[in-house]
Amino acid sequence: MATLPPELEREIFEYALISSKIEREEYSRVKSTLSLVCQRVHQWTQIFFYRSFGAKAGTDVTKFLRLVARMPPGFSDRVKELRFGHRVPHPEIIEMVSACNKAEQLACFVEPATKPDLPLLIRQLPLTRLWIEHSHFLSVASLETPPKLLPALTHLYLVFWDRRPIKDITVLTRNILRLPSLTHLALSFTPSNPALVKTICAALPDLHIIVVTLGDNTPNTSQAEYSFDPRIAPVYEAVFKENDISDCNILWADAARFIAQRRAADRSG
Repeated sequence: MATLPPELEREIFEYALISSKIEREEYSRVKSTLSLVCQRVHQWTQIFFYRSFGAKAGTDVTKFLRLVARMPPGFSDRVKELRFGHRVPHPEIIEMVSACNKAEQLACFVEPATKPDLPLLIRQLPLTRLWIEHSHFLSVASLETPPKLLPALTHLYLVFWDRRPIKDITVLTRNILRLPSLTHLALSFTPSNPALVKTICAALPDLHIIVVTLGDNTPNTSQAEYSFDPRIAPVYEAVFKENDISDCNILWADAARFIAQRRAADRSG
């Protein structure tokens, strides 16, 4: 029986995992089954399975780093998505981000750092998508940096925890403008604030899609309040789920579909 090249063999097993990832229970079952084939397939499935890692507490990080220590060199480089819930302490996040410094997607909804260690590490990641609290984003941007910030970032999701008015919106928009590749921006705050969004839209004319998340208790009329810019997609309660970054990624697809449908309706009308 002919032996397949290792690269092709690996691709076949990874495709099996991709195909089963639609259903979480099925994905776990297939992963467990493939892990029993042989040692090299076990390592491949482990690497693929941990392309995405989420932590709800510091102990999750500790367990994962123990796994990293047992895996072949370069294992942590395969981790492309990191998610940290608000209960994860900063020292554990720093340790994890330092180990997985090739991550391309980061959801970090924790309190802004009082020291520059974490913002500095975030700034050095090759991020394409970032979910973060808005004042934490400003702490990343406020470090001494070149004019351009996070050069590969295309999608930015900002959460506004503080319900008080933003003191200086120009500081926020000026730092968003430092993201040279940014095309998608999401804003999540309560209560609804069309005036603030209008100011942001005017300052950021090159964005393709601007998502505004509305709380479940927001009146239906709020969607109409955001009709002043065709790039805006008002979406109801897109809440970050600590266990799955894909929930946030679905938001972008929903927004693109909403805008396409509205543009089609405008053309037909």
